[in-house]
Amino acid sequence: MDKATEGLTIGGSSARGTAIYSTAGRSTYVPLSLRGVMDHSGDTMHHKNDENSIRVTNLFEDMMDVDLHELFKPFGHITCVYVAMDQKMGVSMGFGFVNFFNREDAQRAINKLNGYGYDNLILRVEWATHV
Repeated sequence: MDKATEGLTIGGSSARGTAIYSTAGRSTYVPLSLRGVMDHSGDTMHHKNDENSIRVTNLFEDMMDVDLHELFKPFGHITCVYVAMDQKMGVSMGFGFVNFFNREDAQRAINKLNGYGYDNLILRVEWATHV
């Protein structure tokens, strides 16, 4: 672990590597480049631009990575999608992250989907804050 993740405990993981850390029971998003893991293509996460990451909240509990990808793919090239899952219950924790190749595409997605009604829930879509 580097300085950005020092003192944090792992709270969840995905096939792409650890994405959620917790401090005092609170989950925190750790940007892709700080995780030091590989993506599915074998590229290091340092090739991803974390400034293009958006946080999506108020997801239904059956939401999976593929569902979130389908929702956001009309807005542009997506480099990574992650839905936080409760490992014990096997359901979504109600939030996820989408990383776009272009910041403009991410902004269009925020503008269009923030406040959007999806599966009887109102999505909140905003820029992901870095730790």
